[in-house]
Amino acid sequence: MRLSGVEPSTVTYNAVLGACEKSAQWAFALQLVAEMRTFGLPPDDVALNTAIRACGVGKHLDRAIALWEEIQQSGAKPADSTFAAMASACEKNAGEWPRA
Repeated sequence: MRLSGVEPSTVTYNAVLGACEKSAQWAFALQLVAEMRTFGLPPDDVALNTAIRACGVGKHLDRAIALWEEIQQSGAKPADSTFAAMASACEKNAGEWPRA
């Protein structure tokens, strides 16, 4: 988007993150969250929750847990929707429950 002169916003990132979740593109979702931070757009609950769910759909519970821990270490209180996103990631990786 930046190459075409369009300045992305949190809303546009969240839309792309939603597509990442639906297509199990967990690595790209994590890249987008990092890019948001790089360009001074702190990821909101929607962005982080969607990235967590993308990791779950992509069968990378370890990455979802890392995002969860990052939220907790930042001092932010996870939203109810973040708990739901993490539960969804765990559910999609039922064989990984002992790690969660």
